Amino acid sequence: MPQIEKRIDYLPTLANTANLLGLLGTVLGLIKSFQAISAADPAQKGALLAEGISTAMYATAFGLLVAIPLMFFYTILQSRAGRLLDHIEEFSFKFVKIVSEKS
Repeated sequence: MPQIEKRIDYLPTLANTANLLGLLGTVLGLIKSFQAISAADPAQKGALLAEGISTAMYATAFGLLVAIPLMFFYTILQSRAGRLLDHIEEFSFKFVKIVSEKS
């Protein structure tokens, strides 16, 4: 049983880490935006704000692009592992029953 589910639990951890890194990038991008517009002249504020928000959105998108497939594959693998373990358990009971009837 442990061999079947050995590394499956790493997937949600990686997905959450990717999500949190995306969030960190978003926060850093927004900090960069507000720092840039606080010290810039009015003619440049729009461009600097757009650049920082763009960085923030790319970080969010990257985090989600990594996290969503990982969670999808985690769900698939967890389901398959559960079905496999159910089959193993079912055949084990049948085997024990056959062996005990012959004894």
